[in-house]
Amino acid sequence: MHQSGGKVDVESEVGNGTTIRIALPTVGAPEPLTAPRQAGGITGSAARVLLVEDNLQVGEITVKLLHELGYDAQLAGDAASAIELLEHHLDKIDVVVTDVVMPGMSGLELGNVIADRWPTLPVVLASGYSHALAKNYRHKFRLLKKPYSIDELVTALSQATVD
Repeated sequence: MHQSGGKVDVESEVGNGTTIRIALPTVGAPEPLTAPRQAGGITGSAARVLLVEDNLQVGEITVKLLHELGYDAQLAGDAASAIELLEHHLDKIDVVVTDVVMPGMSGLELGNVIADRWPTLPVVLASGYSHALAKNYRHKFRLLKKPYSIDELVTALSQATVD
């Protein structure tokens, strides 16, 4: 929650109960979903996205939004599943978007495997800790800071497929 600008305070007193205060950041109304509008690159109905996300709810929502925008998107719950999909269905994937912090193989490690085995396949790393990732690692991947808007995701996808 802290990475998104919110906080939680918990006070507990024996015999009197527990008080929990949740502070969420103020945000504006979401912009309506629009079709990808970037020039160049692979956009909309032509883009086939493999999303690697260990948080099932986040992954399912993101894939649904991408489908609504005309992308052919599929979800892998971890790096091993993503590699298996790539081994058998590489011809059906144009770009990989992967969470960085995952159990087992991290998104950065997955990106390096993809770069070694399929060097022309673009990879976008998504992380709430992307500022730390940028400082501590040398990598060639586009970064997408969580939480991201659908427009930021679409921009990252478009830019990744143009590079």
